[in-house]
Amino acid sequence: MSPKVIDGLEILRGKPSSAAIELKGEKLLHLRTNRKIKNGTAISVEDIKNLPKIIANPLVVLDDTEKKNLLYAFEAKDKDQMGKVVVEVDIEETIMHNGIRIKRLLNEIISAGLVPVANLKNQPHYIPIPQSGSLWHTW
Repeated sequence: MSPKVIDGLEILRGKPSSAAIELKGEKLLHLRTNRKIKNGTAISVEDIKNLPKIIANPLVVLDDTEKKNLLYAFEAKDKDQMGKVVVEVDIEETIMHNGIRIKRLLNEIISAGLVPVANLKNQPHYIPIPQSGSLWHTW
């Protein structure tokens, strides 16, 4: 997460435990399921390869006040659509390290897809994080 996203999130609902965003294998497979490909809602393989750039330079980052996720919006090839990357913030995870259970908080990409622009713009529970991308002020 960029410093501007962290600062905006801190104002809206509290500072996240970390700026790092992870993408685990099972979630990676979820980004291009057969259903999403068939429906035309899957992001491209190129978009998946560019996820670090998309996260670093979004059009806008939206705080989903219902689900408590962040939505990183990016430009899609079809102008009637917009790409979104959904990041769950401060998920508690228990891992084993040297035989010891350790709890940690992480930020994880849980989904991504293509949606009609109106699906992102016309939602009262999506709050743009100030200074989070090139379009945040027009949201």
